[in-house]
Amino acid sequence: METGTERNVEQLSGKLADVIRDMVMEKKTWRELAYKYDVSETMIAKYRRKAISELTVLYQLREQTAGAYFLS
Repeated sequence: METGTERNVEQLSGKLADVIRDMVMEKKTWRELAYKYDVSETMIAKYRRKAISELTVLYQLREQTAGAYFLS
């Protein structure tokens, strides 16, 4: 069964979903990720920051939607 977190990760833009899935769920190291995606570890850090930013927006949206639902 897919969790809310997994659904949100799948909504990330570009290759972020794949990178974050490998990072968090597959527990790959930054070196392994850099090798797999043929980028530097610095780029993996940028992908991570971008994913955190996008996930923050997704969770805020979910919170606002849930709040509006419960208040209606």
